[in-house]
Amino acid sequence: AKVVYGDTSESEPVTVTYNVTPNDADQYTPTVPAKTKVDDPTSLTADEKKTIEDKIVEANKDKLPEGTGVTVANDGTATITYPDKSVDKISGNKLVEEKKSADKLDPTVKAKTKVDDPTKLTDDEKKEVEDNIRDNNPGLPEGTKIDVGDNGDTTITYPDKSVDTIEGNKLVEEKTSAEKPDPTVPAKTKVDDPTKLTNDEKKEVEDNIRDNNPGLPEGTKIDVSDNGDTTITYPDKSVVTILGNKLVEEKKSAENLDPTVPAKTKVDDPTKLTNDEKKEVEDKVTEANKDKFPEGTEVTVDDDGTVTINYPDGSQDTIPGDQVVEAKTDADKTNPTVLGTKVKVKDPNNLTDEEKQQVKESIENANKDQFPEGTQVTIGNDGTATITYPDGSQDVIPGSQLVTKQGSDVANTGDVKNNGQGTTASIQGVTADTTAKKLPQTGEQDTSATAATGLGLIILSLLGLFGLGSKKRKED
Repeated sequence: AKVVYGDTSESEPVTVTYNVTPNDADQYTPTVPAKTKVDDPTSLTADEKKTIEDKIVEANKDKLPEGTGVTVANDGTATITYPDKSVDKISGNKLVEEKKSADKLDPTVKAKTKVDDPTKLTDDEKKEVEDNIRDNNPGLPEGTKIDVGDNGDTTITYPDKSVDTIEGNKLVEEKTSAEKPDPTVPAKTKVDDPTKLTNDEKKEVEDNIRDNNPGLPEGTKIDVSDNGDTTITYPDKSVVTILGNKLVEEKKSAENLDPTVPAKTKVDDPTKLTNDEKKEVEDKVTEANKDKFPEGTEVTVDDDGTVTINYPDGSQDTIPGDQVVEAKTDADKTNPTVLGTKVKVKDPNNLTDEEKQQVKESIENANKDQFPEGTQVTIGNDGTATITYPDGSQDVIPGSQLVTKQGSDVANTGDVKNNGQGTTASIQGVTADTTAKKLPQTGEQDTSATAATGLGLIILSLLGLFGLGSKKRKED
């Protein structure tokens, strides 16, 4: 060193010895703690400053002298003032960093999402969880993605790539039985009176609910009231009520009534009934159900005999045509004709083969234009004729209408009988119901009762002239 004098002259170099005592700042090198995450690195809050201060003190608790002070500026810069007033500074960028979205945000939901099965959420339920998070956290940055797992565990990925995870049990919970979808029935139970169900109908309603909702928990109770209102109580004590009008409905007339089917009507062609035949079927159905059908019921008959019953409530019953009509047999359609003069035989109770053949031929000749081809006529020992048609139906004419003992001049009078199917026979041009025991057709001209009586008187007079009248009377 040199000494400079007042006149600026200098002395020869002089050796000078200094005794320098270092200050605290020279002696200490503060440890820098891990960065503190802050909302805004340019404007720390008091809490954030205090956090940084505490972290510096903690990091240097065994290093800095007692009485050392630490202050933190708004930008995070820390000033360390030692007891000797010397100072160290740590810049803010070494102590703080801006928080990520995951650090800043703590997404929450006010109410958990109700789900059927918390271990296996449906896609709709997952969407509901996501919507619940977004609705309850409107500050989520734009572009935030939310992924909901099958068990409800949710991952929230922010645009800055930071991530939040929320466990499913904080977001979802199982619905009570009553909160799950209401039991449904595809078809209502039909009842007589929806305001007063019978015990059997109530049981039917309950069974309908159980059959169509196999997922009902074991122990579920179902109580059906008189009007069909139903209370379902689950094992978890939750309750659902379903109104009766969703479960029951009144039966229609067609469901209440079972029409009586009358005896079949014989028709010419079961595939094409005439108007008269339709009317006959209609009348028979109406008569058979006069005490059943509600007032205003209408009965219609189709060409094939099918009967449609239209009730006032719009419901219908149908009776197939084959249950109400049948084709007439050949015996129904044919009216056998017998000759007016009976065949004379030796013994009306035991005809010979020749006499039987004579009776047969007389019937066949009298009916050659009306018997169907293939008709068979057989004669019994007493002269009774059995006419068997190709369809197997029969007419029967008693022998008393066909034969008489030789020597008798008795005209053909009496009954003609058949198989009871209502076939008519004609005698002397008169058509009669064989079941009513009328006479068959003789094939001769009709004569009035007066003419017959007059002829009888003339014959008697002639017999009297020849002395035969008294004999006849005696013989009679």
